[in-house]
Amino acid sequence: MEKYARPSLPGWILSRCAGYASYTPANPYPGNDFTSANQNSWAKRLIKLALCVLITLPASICTTYASEPSTSPTLTLPAPLVPHTKDEWQALQHGATLVDVRKMPSGNFSVRGTALIKGTRRDLAWCLFRHGESFAQWIPGIVKSQLLHTTTQNQTVQITAKFLSVSATMTYLRSFQPFSAVSWHLLHGDARVDDGSWLFGPVLSTPPELAVRDARRTPFFLVHYVSVSRPNIWVPTFVLRAATNRLLPRQIEALRHQLDQLAIRYPVPITPSAAPCPASLL
Repeated sequence: MEKYARPSLPGWILSRCAGYASYTPANPYPGNDFTSANQNSWAKRLIKLALCVLITLPASICTTYASEPSTSPTLTLPAPLVPHTKDEWQALQHGATLVDVRKMPSGNFSVRGTALIKGTRRDLAWCLFRHGESFAQWIPGIVKSQLLHTTTQNQTVQITAKFLSVSATMTYLRSFQPFSAVSWHLLHGDARVDDGSWLFGPVLSTPPELAVRDARRTPFFLVHYVSVSRPNIWVPTFVLRAATNRLLPRQIEALRHQLDQLAIRYPVPITPSAAPCPASLL
């Protein structure tokens, strides 16, 4: 049996429009004057044709926009969001997550976030993000994660995430800098652009001079999130900013919770000279 390609939404609407334009009603009363009826019929057809154009135009634009691939295989990521003021350091010490979302001149979104993690287990934090296949087990917003290919230097992971009440599936090439960065580059999926990194700062014993000094000298390290992204659909900046302000702090809290549990299971710090990460971390 011969198979026919399924027409796109704009193509289907245009075919219907052509039907409206070419349809000629039959005269139910041969020999009678049908001029007035024809004029009314043509008026109705013109109205239908105009409505079709109004519907098809945005549908065609949306289809073209959504299917247009990313034109930048490599993107320059924004600098990490570094706290400078006393208020920012105080907010970080009290568990807040600093978030900055901006629309770039290119149309892409720059998203940055920074959080303070108390303790010294920077190694475990890096290992958690190193295991991309386990993201769905602990990162809010990620529904499914599947490891497609892996080497010592990088891995290919397919991730299904839910953001702004919309599910999207993307395939990423992820690369690693031991205990300092986990980066990703979008290969294909339900987004035009999505490249970024999780960055892990050094362990510090005391906050900078701008911060309120902790009498216990609790060690800490900073975790930075940086990305450049653009959804397949148009999203207002304020909507993306509000959604990121909700989701990113939840992900940081999930990271803190996992670190508390893993520090008990793995009390000995992982060093670069040893095996990079336990095979079954979670």
